[in-house]
Amino acid sequence: MQKSVVLAALGLATSLAPADVINASFEEPAVAPDGYTGDGVPGWSAVGSIGAWGAFYPTLGGWGYTASHGNQVLYINGGTVQQTTNTVLNVGATYTLMVDVVRRPPPYGTDTYTIRLLAGDTVIAEDVSTLTPPHGQFATSVLTYTVLEGDPLAGQALTIQLGGASQVNFDNVRLEVPGVGPLGVLALGGLLARRRSR
Repeated sequence: MQKSVVLAALGLATSLAPADVINASFEEPAVAPDGYTGDGVPGWSAVGSIGAWGAFYPTLGGWGYTASHGNQVLYINGGTVQQTTNTVLNVGATYTLMVDVVRRPPPYGTDTYTIRLLAGDTVIAEDVSTLTPPHGQFATSVLTYTVLEGDPLAGQALTIQLGGASQVNFDNVRLEVPGVGPLGVLALGGLLARRRSR
């Protein structure tokens, strides 16, 4: 009985915590305003054949738009990049991936992009060009996946994939995972202390 009370208290106080996504805002390597790299970015790797890709620092004066978070974005000239995280699927948990899709003003850029969340080699959620933010602005793609009892993918590491056609831009990658917030820790501590005092 007391075990179920503890779990209930934790459930009420559960919060989302950010997972560790390396170079999530593509600020490395740092480039000068209006500049870009052509050989990738730390923390991310190409999947198969890919065009030029890297960090890009757009400015209003030079390119007519800016990054959604920080100074730089990821640009891809055709192909897909990915990052495998240290986060694994746990039964009963819901995972949320959020990525800003930044739309370049004409004449460059494309509306074609793909965002995928994988468990191991299996795609568990994806967004294929559902967002069309105004030129020079961004919209946030949100993917979720809940791990049910008996899910064969439980225990698999999560991988984030970003891809698209010429000059697709991404920024501010966030992977949120279930975590116990401060209230949950206090509730658990109080219940355990009360149990010990009996």
